[in-house]
Amino acid sequence: AEALAAAKKAEGLTESDGGRYNLACFWAQLGNRLEALRSLRRSLELGMLSGFAERDPELISLHGDPEFEAYIAEGKRRLSPK
Repeated sequence: AEALAAAKKAEGLTESDGGRYNLACFWAQLGNRLEALRSLRRSLELGMLSGFAERDPELISLHGDPEFEAYIAEGKRRLSPK
C-alpha cells in the first residue's frame, strides 16, 4: 500500500525519462501492464534510450507485448549510429 501511494505521488512530480522508466518497472512488477506501458511510452517521449530495457528483469512481464516490442525497437533505432 505504501509503495502504491508513493508511485501515485511520483506520477505527479516533475517528469523525467528515468523517473518514468522506474515507474514502468514498478507497475510491471505489480502486474499493471497498462500503466507500465504508459510509463514506458512516456519515458521514450522524454528521451529515455535504455538499451537495458530489453534485458531488465523488472520488465519481463511485458515481453511479447506488441507495444513493449515497439518500445524496444524504437530505442534500438535511436541508439544505432546513423
